[in-house]
Amino acid sequence: MAWRRFLDAATHCDRVAIRRALSFLFLQHGWTAEHFLSELESVIGFALDPAEPEELPADVHRDHTGIHAQRQKGLSYVGASVLRGRITPQQLRVAASLADRYGDGSVRTTMMQNI
Repeated sequence: MAWRRFLDAATHCDRVAIRRALSFLFLQHGWTAEHFLSELESVIGFALDPAEPEELPADVHRDHTGIHAQRQKGLSYVGASVLRGRITPQQLRVAASLADRYGDGSVRTTMMQNI
């Protein structure tokens, strides 16, 4: 079955095979996330705990994602979300390159580990 291919690929950390198996399940067989979870739990023999809920910031001023005008006329800043505070060296190089090209070269981080 297709989910067996997914589990085999996941065991060997073959990301390409995982993507192929998942697209097969979801696109060609119309599986939902709930169906996949049910099948996975039946294979591993126990129920997985639900994910922790993510709480969005209550204050809209804490969410700086996107392009925003600054107080100084004609200037803008760009905010980018960094998932779970993890960023690759390549992503940092791109951020630095954009800061050099369109700004003064500085990149700052937020309290929430975003850029």
